[in-house]
Amino acid sequence: MDGDPPPTAGHVLEITAIERADTQRQDPLFRFGVDRPVAPSRHNAFDFLVAGWVLHPERRIVSVQVTAGGEAIGWGHVQLPRPDVEKVFPNVPGVHTCGFHLAASAVGLPPAFDCAVEANVDDGRRVELARIRGTRTLAPDDGEAGLQPLIVTSLARSGSTLLLGLLAGHPEIVVDRIVPYETRTSSYWMHVYKVLSRPANHARAGDLDTFVYNGHFVGQNPYNAAFRNEPQLVREWYGRTSVDGLAAFCRQTIQSFYHVIAKVNGQARPRYFAEKTLGSPTTFLWRELYTNAHEIFLVRDFRDMAASILAFNAKRGYPAFARQQFTSDEEYMHHLQMSARELRLAWQQRAQSSLLVRYEDLVRCPQESLARILQHLGLDVSPKIIQGMLDSVAATPELQGHRTSQDAESSIGRWRVDMEPRLQQVCQASLAEALAEFGYTEPVA
Repeated sequence: MDGDPPPTAGHVLEITAIERADTQRQDPLFRFGVDRPVAPSRHNAFDFLVAGWVLHPERRIVSVQVTAGGEAIGWGHVQLPRPDVEKVFPNVPGVHTCGFHLAASAVGLPPAFDCAVEANVDDGRRVELARIRGTRTLAPDDGEAGLQPLIVTSLARSGSTLLLGLLAGHPEIVVDRIVPYETRTSSYWMHVYKVLSRPANHARAGDLDTFVYNGHFVGQNPYNAAFRNEPQLVREWYGRTSVDGLAAFCRQTIQSFYHVIAKVNGQARPRYFAEKTLGSPTTFLWRELYTNAHEIFLVRDFRDMAASILAFNAKRGYPAFARQQFTSDEEYMHHLQMSARELRLAWQQRAQSSLLVRYEDLVRCPQESLARILQHLGLDVSPKIIQGMLDSVAATPELQGHRTSQDAESSIGRWRVDMEPRLQQVCQASLAEALAEFGYTEPVA
């Protein structure tokens, strides 16, 4: 098979290591080889080719995928001829078409990444074949002079609506002021960038014959499929030129929208746009496309968060925040455990470049908390500016409908009153790791 391209001065991705998995522990009948990529190798594109073969004498291998962070970043059928393998295993079923050849995209992955090559078996199993490690540069950013993102990462009922309301009162921070500030325009376009940058997945995102008939859905480019014998320049166009163009288009669209919002708000010289996200997997993309992107992790005592979710559901008369998927509040606490764990891991990964804000501090010491945030952003921290932010919340009566307690102060420690002792214990046990991580150490009585 052809080798990987030689190193180039303009490379944006490097494969640093490939480790073959020990499939004997998973299934001793597996036979496979991963020929590409090789390590070390450098690439002038944000994707890389993965090729090889895989066999099982008793099962059919349906496809091979490359995954990172729980997402498939590359996918391909196992259907290519491999005469060299057939000579070694002439009597194994499926040996005539045991080869695979696909592209995997590093768009959205951190600068140092780790991904797995997995075989999808016809009995539903996924068997890891290899791990690929590498490094990558970020997509070029030509938007440094424009509006920069301020992303508030939190879980539900943790005070993000209050914080966005406060940020909306700053003259240099643009927020779509429709309460409860759920407009996530940049999140949408970041998702567009990630999806359209990735190679085709014909099993999930439309195939070559039918994609034009779906009037409501656009998936990956079905021709970005790393066809065998594809010229290197074509692969680099898909993996570099097209990616750069998408980045510029999405960035410009976001800028255009928030400049319109700034005009509606009467903001003459904005520097940031602010959105909230519930632990979105696209957070790395903001830092990828924007030189000066900022992220605030907003946390609240997770027991109060759980109590507030249950109270808000009761207030509205229907279950939400995924509560409808569970038969009891106790079972739901285990779901919140997973959400809190993901937030905790995200904070551990990005703590060096992010700011942590506690809901309790925002309520009890708003001036000091806002000063920390504005200093983090390099904005004016004068008392007049901060008072204006506080006044903007006081002048927004729609925020009252978002509350489930008499006032913000009484929302702190509410779990002791709202929850029965049994639910308190389940909540404490489920959320113990996150509570300890963020300094909420007050135990259940």
